[in-house]
Amino acid sequence: MIMETEYPDSTIHSDKKEILDEFFSASINGAVKNVNGKLIKETRGLTGIYPNRTIEVDYQNGLAVIRMRLILRKSRMIMIQTITNTQNYPNSSATSFVDSFGLK
Repeated sequence: MIMETEYPDSTIHSDKKEILDEFFSASINGAVKNVNGKLIKETRGLTGIYPNRTIEVDYQNGLAVIRMRLILRKSRMIMIQTITNTQNYPNSSATSFVDSFGLK
């Protein structure tokens, strides 16, 4: 799944480095809460020149693992998500899908 949200520039922008940690933290907490999950892992990174966070979430008490990358490109948040049964995790296809996403 790929989702996109555009924010006003005055709210958030990838150049506003001083508020990126707080923005990503709130976004991650909201995503985890929305699925009643538990955050397993969070990794900081870049997609091209744009900041991202990659998270893994325990979904439905061990039934599945959600892998999500949140990318902030200017004032646009792009989320790429895969869900894998826990017994099939780590899943190289899901990882490849998330890792294959690039921005110009």
